[in-house]
Amino acid sequence: MVDAWFQSSVKGKFADLLLDEKSLMFSLLNPAPVKQLLLDHQSRRQDNHKLLFSLVMFEQWLRGVRSAV
Repeated sequence: MVDAWFQSSVKGKFADLLLDEKSLMFSLLNPAPVKQLLLDHQSRRQDNHKLLFSLVMFEQWLRGVRSAV
């Protein structure tokens, strides 16, 4: 159920966050492995929904912290 929701969302706003090189998480993480996780998930080679969801939440948290400062 969660994976189906995430799979549909990963094509839209989630993908935008995970592919945007201006995302705040990329000051801490290398974008290439994140993109590969997304591509593998979208092609259904791997089920990375938990990891990708965590990355989206991490990005949202970073944005919230940044806006609070």
